[in-house]
Amino acid sequence: MPFSVLITAPGPAMIIPEECSAENNSVTIAWQPPPTSFVEGYVLEIDDGAGGPFRVRLWFSQTRFFSESTIFEELHIRLKLK
Repeated sequence: MPFSVLITAPGPAMIIPEECSAENNSVTIAWQPPPTSFVEGYVLEIDDGAGGPFRVRLWFSQTRFFSESTIFEELHIRLKLK
């Protein structure tokens, strides 16, 4: 009896604004996985706005990023689910 499995991409992670902050030279970003997904990990990419490429930082299963001594005029974050 043949069967098939439908595999779909998970929805986007949900940023938790009340747990995010940027003060002085540090930034904290918090998120939660999409409901009903089985996310194994996250790829966090950071661009400091200085014209260079995004830098990749990997975290498996963590839902918070903290960076200290970060000097930035603007900060762009991309979060991908694995």
